[in-house]
Amino acid sequence: MTSQAGRLEQMLQDIERDNVSGSVKMAEKTVKLLVESAVLAEAEGRPVAPEVVKWASAVAKAHPFMALVRTVGREAGRAATSEEMRRRLEGLMWELGNDNDRIATHLRAMFPKGGVLMTNSFSATVFASLRSLAEGGREVRAIVVESRPAREGVQLARALGEVGIASTLIVDAGVASFVPRADAVLVGCDAISAGFFVNKLGTLPMILSANQFNVPAYLLSSTHKLVLASELPREEPARPPDEIVPGPMHGVTVENVYYERVPLELIRGVVTEAGVLTSADIVKRVSILK
Repeated sequence: MTSQAGRLEQMLQDIERDNVSGSVKMAEKTVKLLVESAVLAEAEGRPVAPEVVKWASAVAKAHPFMALVRTVGREAGRAATSEEMRRRLEGLMWELGNDNDRIATHLRAMFPKGGVLMTNSFSATVFASLRSLAEGGREVRAIVVESRPAREGVQLARALGEVGIASTLIVDAGVASFVPRADAVLVGCDAISAGFFVNKLGTLPMILSANQFNVPAYLLSSTHKLVLASELPREEPARPPDEIVPGPMHGVTVENVYYERVPLELIRGVVTEAGVLTSADIVKRVSILK
């Protein structure tokens, strides 16, 4: 194995082990891997497309619920050369960044005075939107659910504090008790399809609690995360049980699950770069995906 090939394997292993990064960060890692794989294929006189498909498939297998990984792979597969691929993927990542800006713009119109906004895990889109609200002079506070087992919520609370947004960090079991304190619940997602979206485990209880206490709940997401339901697996790959408990216990089976499906009908709307969409709007957009 050449040093370049070894580097690609290391990049893939880093992606496979990463159980904390959100969709956008994982997309960035995937872009780097695919571009380097294309450059290596050209240097060795091999076709670019099969090489890119191989690495993109490996990433999708490692993170089957992350729609942006599949979006990156599809866009990369349309390129004939490494340079064309680089341009395409740079354009895609620029669009994603621009999507977050436009989502934040819509959210500023929805919450002209700010408020107490509750969320879980670490969504780059939610973080960008909360920061935009605060930078626009609105009074913003956050309630952040820690989101076990990886506790991405802790990272979000820390990041919010670094940009001047005070937050209350709570354990997962406290969701129902804290929802009534929020003016709205905002969540990100890893994928959206007709009728449901996929996000970290614990999102559904938070949304159900919001419905119970009449607290509006919104999904914040780029339409680049739209996928066909058939592209998403019904079952999640096994996760390490030692993330839950340090060792085996007699008669106990540990099921470490990261993701869950949440019905779109439970939320007030999907805040996208194109505006606030309804569940019916999402169904229409998914139906024309290729």
